[in-house]
Amino acid sequence: MNKNQIFSAIKRGFEISGINALSMAAGSPSVNKALQEMIDEQR
Repeated sequence: MNKNQIFSAIKRGFEISGINALSMAAGSPSVNKALQEMIDEQR
């Protein structure tokens, strides 16, 4: 998968499951932090 596909899958995951479920699935603090910052920027 390229980065765009991963990004799209992540965004779909947020829409479907919400941030907590996706964070638990990701299991990586650095990934979770980056995703949280990305979401904060979009608000």
